[in-house]
Amino acid sequence: MRRGPTDTDEGKSGTRNVCGLLSGARAPSDTDLALTESASHIALLAIQCQRSHEALARALNDIRKSEEDLRRTTDAIAQTIIVLDPDGKAIYANRVALEYTGLSLEEVRDEGFRERVFHPDDVERLRAGRESALAGTVPLKRATGSW
Repeated sequence: MRRGPTDTDEGKSGTRNVCGLLSGARAPSDTDLALTESASHIALLAIQCQRSHEALARALNDIRKSEEDLRRTTDAIAQTIIVLDPDGKAIYANRVALEYTGLSLEEVRDEGFRERVFHPDDVERLRAGRESALAGTVPLKRATGSW
C-alpha cells in the first residue's frame, strides 16, 4: 500500500516536508553523490549515442535519396555512361549502357567487362589513354583558353 505525505513511518520521528520526505532524512553521502553523477554521465552518453544514431540514419537516408536522384538523371541521358573508380574499375553504368551492351550492372562491374565490350585491339589503347589522361599528360583546354 502506498503511503501519502501525511502518513508516518513506524519507528521514525519527525514530520514530512512538502516533498513528502521526512524532515529528519539524512543528506546524501559523497558516495551517493558520486553514484548519482556517474549515473547522469551514463544517461548523457546514452542520449548522445541515440542522437548520433538518429543523425547517421538521416544522413544515410539522404545519401540513398541523392544516389537515386543521380541514377534517375544518368538513366535519362541518351548516352552510354560508365563510371570508373580511380583504379579504372567500373562501378556504375547507366540504363543506356546496359541496354546497349546487353550486360547487367554486375557484369559491368566484373574485372573483364572491357574485353567483353571493346574490340581486342582497342582494350589496351583505351586503358593507356585513360592512364595518360589521369597522369595529366593529356592537355585539356582551360576556361582561360590556355592549354
